[in-house]
Amino acid sequence: MRKETLIWVLVDERPGTGKQALAVAESLKLPFVVKKMTWLCWANLPSQLSQLSKLSINKESRERLCPPWPEMIISSGRRAAAIALNIKKKNAPNCKLVQIMDPGAFAHKNFSLIAIPKHDKLLEAKPNILRIIGAPSFIDDKEIINAKIHWKEKFGSLRRPIFALFIGGPTKRRPFSVNHARELGERVSELVKNNNGQLIITTSPRTGKILKYVLDIFKERGIDPAYVFDCGISTLDKKNPYFGFLSYADHFIVTGDSTSMCSELCSLTKPTYIFAPTGFLAPKHQRFVNSLIKNNYAGLLGDMTENKTMDKFRRRLNTTRSIIDRISKFIN
Repeated sequence: MRKETLIWVLVDERPGTGKQALAVAESLKLPFVVKKMTWLCWANLPSQLSQLSKLSINKESRERLCPPWPEMIISSGRRAAAIALNIKKKNAPNCKLVQIMDPGAFAHKNFSLIAIPKHDKLLEAKPNILRIIGAPSFIDDKEIINAKIHWKEKFGSLRRPIFALFIGGPTKRRPFSVNHARELGERVSELVKNNNGQLIITTSPRTGKILKYVLDIFKERGIDPAYVFDCGISTLDKKNPYFGFLSYADHFIVTGDSTSMCSELCSLTKPTYIFAPTGFLAPKHQRFVNSLIKNNYAGLLGDMTENKTMDKFRRRLNTTRSIIDRISKFIN
């Protein structure tokens, strides 16, 4: 495929979904165009892959889908898959479709490649289906370097080792209870204390009051975090420290409720510990976390407390690379 090939990436307002399609596109190292999708209520209908799928996006989104038509579309999630399929059928019959996550069995034949996580139950084996661990991710080395400079004053002088805690929150299928928050606080406190480390914390929009409960446990255990970023408080003068955490932390601790976050952290070759106590995760997410632990991409928070056991978990999860390798077979 020529370098001037027109590639579209369908991205919606759900960060965890659109980010996966972007990760694949950025890793291809080819020019691409982002098409932002804003969903209407029709997107919640079960027949999302019908010929009427464009009714699920607003007027501005529909206007972005115009000639010249792409030769490849990269999408993630069933909603975006419906739009990609609609474009192929009505406007670009020769367009290659690359889909992250299952678009629905009845649509499989229309996609050149479908990357489906192994933790999703799927009985069928088809030539165009690639089973992956977790979600594709992409971290630009330049962002890490820039963050190292930007956050030097804040994190550069902290005592090593630095433990970065990434707190998620409740999901549609599972709550994040006060008891879960207490257990998280206790396990992190033990890990940090046993290694005489420093703790930095960031949250997600789903975290809410969970942060307060966790901080209360740290206070009880004599842990004074060096830095706390509350994503729920909107401040213009407080930049999200995410890339600063990736740059300066020696170890990552993450709650297991976000497949995208766990996958991304496990791609960076730093010891990663996942909080996933019994009953905390839905079965699908638990299968994902189990696969990370089984393959030594991560450890289970609470199982290891000493530095000598931490370094074992440096195996790099490179889900994106496996997808790119498959795409290269039909674009070259």
